[in-house]
Formats: sequence, structure tokens, C-alpha cells
Amino acid sequence: MFGKKVGDSSGLVPLSEVKSGQEVVLTEFAGGRGFYHQVASMGLNLHRKVKVLSGSGGDRGAVLISCGESRIAVGRGMAHKIRVKLCG
Repeated sequence: MFGKKVGDSSGLVPLSEVKSGQEVVLTEFAGGRGFYHQVASMGLNLHRKVKVLSGSGGDRGAVLISCGESRIAVGRGMAHKIRVKLCG
């Protein structure tokens, strides 16, 4: 891991497992330096609150998230490496 995480990993789930409609906070990127730069270039940074719009719960296809005014499609493999904390 590139060391980009906040606090304890307990209670975190992969973005790929979050249900549609839930809001989450991006808490950990479980990848190397290249992975971190790739997600950062998409506007996804630690502590960022996003809402999962669709695509979660299965094992195929992208996860669509809302990040501010933007909609971003995150591939399933990438979404599995992004750990989040559920809001509320």
C-alpha cells in the first residue's frame, strides 16, 4: 500500500460493495503511487464525500459516483481498491 489512509482500517468497506444511493467518505486508497495519482487525477481525494449512484452490488461493470457536480465512472477493479466509510 502506498500509505494513503486515514486512521484505523476497521469499519471500512470497498467502494465496489456500497449500495446505490449511499453517501460515503473516501478514506483509503489500497494501491501504489500510480494508483493514487490516477484517482487523484479523477478528482477523488481522501476525505472527499461522494454518493454512489449505480453499479454497486454486482461483480461486473463500473461504479457510478457523484462527486460535487461531477459524475464519475470508476472501474470495478479500481473501486475495489478504494476503501470508504459509510455516512450516517
